[in-house]
Amino acid sequence: MPGPRLFGSIWPWPGSGKIRLGRGATGSRGVEHLSGGAGGDRLAGGRTANILSGDAGDDLLQGREGADTLIGGAGNDILSGGAGNDWAVYRGGAALRIDLRLTTAQATGQGRDVLSSVENLWGGAGADALAGNAADNRLLGQDGADSLFGFDGNDRLQGGNGNDLLSAGRGNDLLLGGDGNDHLRAGPGRDQTTGGSGFDTVELTGPGGETAFRWP
Repeated sequence: MPGPRLFGSIWPWPGSGKIRLGRGATGSRGVEHLSGGAGGDRLAGGRTANILSGDAGDDLLQGREGADTLIGGAGNDILSGGAGNDWAVYRGGAALRIDLRLTTAQATGQGRDVLSSVENLWGGAGADALAGNAADNRLLGQDGADSLFGFDGNDRLQGGNGNDLLSAGRGNDLLLGGDGNDHLRAGPGRDQTTGGSGFDTVELTGPGGETAFRWP
């Protein structure tokens, strides 16, 4: 899993909790992992790389500084990465629909979540549709027949298991199909494609958006 090593954990009482990691915070020394309960939790990271897990309920997760991993879980969550290269991680078999270009609430398949200052997405076991934005994104489909769209930026798209569609967009992108019969659609930049196992299709697009080459 992306993110920092696990050094310790704090669990609020069932219901709701509010915990912030930071300089001089009571009980937070050496703790980089916070896990919420079944209610609406407010968890905030500090200056290092944190893992914040909201579990059920309508949670507010704020990574602040550092390369953070935010796991909202079920419910209508707000995931704010802050500074650093941050991940939003989704688990389970529901089909996800997540677009990092949106800054308002969106139906993700696990509630209506708001994502801001998040650069990377980690999908679940369903047929997910994950879209990046103008930043340099990493999109991991994991299991299921996933559709990954990089759009702008120098992106890394990794399908995982299943018959996936990987679409690079602009920028110099890396497309990794993984297992299954994948369709890898390169863009106008200097892209690299690796199909993996299965019968894969690579589509190369010219600078004007036309299809310059298609294999096989």
